[in-house]
Amino acid sequence: MAYLPAATIPLLRAQRQRVEELQRITGTICPHVFPHLGKGRLQGQRMNQFTKQWHAATRKAGLGHVLLHDLRRSGVRDMVRSGISETVAMKISGHETATVFRRYNITSDDDLREAAVRRAQFGHSQPSKVVALAR
Repeated sequence: MAYLPAATIPLLRAQRQRVEELQRITGTICPHVFPHLGKGRLQGQRMNQFTKQWHAATRKAGLGHVLLHDLRRSGVRDMVRSGISETVAMKISGHETATVFRRYNITSDDDLREAAVRRAQFGHSQPSKVVALAR
């Protein structure tokens, strides 16, 4: 089960139309959402790697060298920062253990700054006095 943003639905419908056109042309049934659409021996076969397409897309989007794996990490961070529970975020991201999930939830300098701002909102902005503990 996947709940998708409304903007994704027309994109998937357009992809489905491309696949249906491929089926019509080749006279075969294609069970894949993203098969090879071009001509040649891979036409209609499941697309296993899309490195060239990925690099072209990220370059065209002005993102430079972004790994697909980077998006998983960003997704985890964004879900946690937006208040989605760890359990739900783990289900969405496909992480099976909390330990691995937490490795993806990287703390940044911005997170630390935001923590300082939040602490100040609750009266923790007073300078602290450092005192030696008695032995």
